[in-house]
Amino acid sequence: MPPSTGSATTSSTRATTTTSTTIAPTTTIAGEQAPWTASLVAITPDSLGAVRVGMTLAEAQAAAGIEFDGHGDGASYPTTLPTGYAHLFVDSFAGSTVGCVGVELANATDRESITTPEGFRVGDTVTNLRAIYGDRLVHVAAPPSGFDPRDGYTVAAPAGYLLTFSVDAKGTVWGISAGKKGFDGKALVPSTCIG
Repeated sequence: MPPSTGSATTSSTRATTTTSTTIAPTTTIAGEQAPWTASLVAITPDSLGAVRVGMTLAEAQAAAGIEFDGHGDGASYPTTLPTGYAHLFVDSFAGSTVGCVGVELANATDRESITTPEGFRVGDTVTNLRAIYGDRLVHVAAPPSGFDPRDGYTVAAPAGYLLTFSVDAKGTVWGISAGKKGFDGKALVPSTCIG
C-alpha cells in the first residue's frame, strides 16, 4: 500500500504511520525525493523534495530538476515554475553549499502541495500547526528589526535540524524553512532562512 499524504513508510517493516516525531534514514516520506515541479513535495528538517541541506548549489539544482535562475541576498530559486506554484528556494549563505531550504506561499494555489512528514501543509493555520506538533512547537517572536522580521514557530528534529514556520497576522503559515543554522550563523528561526 503506498503511503498517503503526510505518512511515513519504514522500509524495514513496510508499516504506515500517520505521524512521526523522528525520521530515521530508512524512512521514505511521500514527496521527499520529488523534483520541485511535482504536485507533492515534502519539506523535512533537512530537505525540500530531493534537495538536501549540505548539497552544492549544482547538486541542489540537479536534484530540484529545474534551473535556479533567480538569485538575491544569498537565496537561489527557479523563476520558471508555472504560475500558481509556491516560491521554493535554497539559501547558500555559507558559500556554495545549501545552508537551508524553504517555501513561501507567494501566489501559490492548490496546484502544488508542500507538506511536512507529519502532514502539515504550507498555507494551513496556526491552529492546525498546534494540533499536529503540540508541545514540540516553540514560539519565536519577530525580532524588533532586521532584514525580514518574521513571527513564527520552530520544531526541533534530530541532529540539530529544525523546521521553522512563518506566520501572518491572520494565523496562516505562509512559509516553512528547514536546516540547522540561519544566515546569522545561529540556530534557524523564521527570520533567518528567507528566499
